[in-house]
Amino acid sequence: MQNIAPLFWTVFLGACLTGCSSCGGPEVPAERVVIDAVEVLSFDPDYFEDTVDEGLPDLYVVIRDYASQSVLFTTQVEDEAQVPQWFDVEAISVEREAFAVTMELSVFDYDLATTQDPIAVGLTFAPEDFSEDRPATFTVGSGLNKVQLHMVWY
Repeated sequence: MQNIAPLFWTVFLGACLTGCSSCGGPEVPAERVVIDAVEVLSFDPDYFEDTVDEGLPDLYVVIRDYASQSVLFTTQVEDEAQVPQWFDVEAISVEREAFAVTMELSVFDYDLATTQDPIAVGLTFAPEDFSEDRPATFTVGSGLNKVQLHMVWY
């Protein structure tokens, strides 16, 4: 059997020179980010005064392109939701050319008896804000209104 040590070192050094971040080489820029889920961490409990007591809010999240206000995704409604509340997001994939596009997250209470109550509206972010660090999670909002993005980078 041949000695595989030279082959191992050739592969190892090649990986370091071509961008292996654990080897201290240059990182390859992210080409795409997928928003995999949105998690409502907290919101102001006094967000709206309903005239009818409807219990806990029936939460849903809308993600829009901030400039055009076109809807990119609307989650399912979670009845009687408590925070933190997890929402799967299907197929929001952002290519590197669109990392600078500002997106807007809004959280609503779906009501049958009254109008939809805005809970946290206008929480903005752009993937380029965190593309260098490529975190798996990123929190948008402040104070009582906080929503966390769960992302996968490619």
